[in-house]
Amino acid sequence: MKDGRVGDRKLLIALFASLLVLVTSDSVKSGFQVFTKDNKNTVDRSALATCYTLGGKRIERVSHNNPEKGYKCKVTLQTLSTDKIQAKDVCESRIPYYIIGSEEGPSTSCTFQINVGCDTSYWQINRKCYKVSNSRLTWKEAQEYCKKNGFSGLQPKVAEYYSTALSNYLSDMQGISSAWVHVPELKDYFVNGEGNAAVYVQDGAFKYDTRKNSIMMDHLNATHQVLCEYTAPMTKAEMFYISEVYSEIYPINVYADGAIIPSADFSTIEQKELVNNIEQFTTTGFNERCLAIGRIINVESFPMTAIEVEFNAVKDYLTDERFYLTNAYKNDGKRRNDYRQLNEDGISYQIFQSDAAGNDKDYSKAHSFSFHKSDRFPTMAAMRAPILCALHSFNWKFGNCTAGPTWSEQPVRHVRKDGRAFCHYISNGKVATYDEARRYCEADGLGASLSGFDDEEEFSKIKNKVDPTYPLTSDIENDGGYLPMRYFDMGGKQQRIDNHYWLGGISPCETDCALPGDKRQVASWEEGVGINTHFLNTFSHEGHPWEDDGQRKYVSFRSDKVAFHVHPLNDPYTYMFFICGKTAPLERTEKREGTIKG
Repeated sequence: MKDGRVGDRKLLIALFASLLVLVTSDSVKSGFQVFTKDNKNTVDRSALATCYTLGGKRIERVSHNNPEKGYKCKVTLQTLSTDKIQAKDVCESRIPYYIIGSEEGPSTSCTFQINVGCDTSYWQINRKCYKVSNSRLTWKEAQEYCKKNGFSGLQPKVAEYYSTALSNYLSDMQGISSAWVHVPELKDYFVNGEGNAAVYVQDGAFKYDTRKNSIMMDHLNATHQVLCEYTAPMTKAEMFYISEVYSEIYPINVYADGAIIPSADFSTIEQKELVNNIEQFTTTGFNERCLAIGRIINVESFPMTAIEVEFNAVKDYLTDERFYLTNAYKNDGKRRNDYRQLNEDGISYQIFQSDAAGNDKDYSKAHSFSFHKSDRFPTMAAMRAPILCALHSFNWKFGNCTAGPTWSEQPVRHVRKDGRAFCHYISNGKVATYDEARRYCEADGLGASLSGFDDEEEFSKIKNKVDPTYPLTSDIENDGGYLPMRYFDMGGKQQRIDNHYWLGGISPCETDCALPGDKRQVASWEEGVGINTHFLNTFSHEGHPWEDDGQRKYVSFRSDKVAFHVHPLNDPYTYMFFICGKTAPLERTEKREGTIKG
């Protein structure tokens, strides 16, 4: 078995390496490009890559009757397994998704389910999204970087290194040398371990000969990359899956719009102080009780909303002998339309509409609200009953771009054809080397990367905002057909600049690179700032050779010619303007309603 696992790991690495040479051409589509197009709008890019590189033929719906139950992919691993238990173990050791099917044999068949999605620049592992920084940072800087390099509602943080199994999945990510991680129990790894700051080593080499795919301790002021993570937003597919798995343990009932689960203990609506001689009551503790239940099974859970339409959706799942408290209550008033439901979004909903005929009954002494299979009932405050909690998923939208640092222009927001809103931050007055520009993008509270574009429409939109303003410079004569060059003083040395802007691209090409006839594209985008390698390589390159000579080079565009260039780091144009980019922040909106019961 051990030799088989090692062989399979080598195969997996080889497969992922093969992914790095895939691309589109005008006449021939590469395998991965075709696979991506054929499975458009199903799962995120890292899940597509996992399915494709492991030999999956297609992404399929888990349930044809209910598209909200997520997607699946069937692959074959070249590892022997002798029974069902061993087969599932093999699958889980290789694939960071829910394993919903496995078959033993000389080769092990695995079917995995994909419920959530990560941003294009992140890699999905077990429902979490991971990204590694380019810059090397201290531990304190690393923590701040992760907070800024994500989405406000999703609480990005330094990634938690929870077991050595994680290193198997991280090996499939690109660009990790050595990176800060959070290790909750560092003393379990090191006799003198304290705190939780450690360094995950993947491709880094150290004088102590640290092994790859392991962790080490280092001084908190030492600089390393940082591995960031956030938990992917809950989806209907994730909610359905979790609910069905845990329904064998907890009394969870799944229905079209979500799932419900009663609290294990009894709660009572709390009486507070008198206000104007009127007794005041609250249900604020109900939220925490339901949230605690949700955390046990890794979903979002809130007190069941008491409005009629939601009651009608769940009443068939309630028992005849039990009443359940909701989050609805009133502190004064005599009519039933005085009841309010304080919902998880902070909005207070009216439970009953006013009765135009004036037939509302007297509800003076009924301050809480409960559900029973037969109806909704206003209830005396002293009543004790379980809280009825609901498992929710929410819709998310891309918000406005966050303000940039002082050196940036007003951010330019562009919605790409895949629906992702992308923010570009243009430096029209500050110049920097490539490494400096990359650090400026990552630092200053921006949490971005050098930018990229997916098509000419997006590029033109940014080009219209480009207006280089040079620092104190001296012009020289026209040089070889170019515009007059500029020089500025940098530490007593004259440094050359002109109207180029650093972008987040690299040569030789690393991602989506294949062309007909065993040829390769010259360059590709980095960091997920763009995914259209074809556009980068076929757009104008006027004024500079566009070729791969094996030397590492970095992409810029020349603003006067509207052309992409590639520059080695020792290029005369060491200092350039630059453009940073990142995905617009995600904002949680309304609760997502289901459409099909299944």
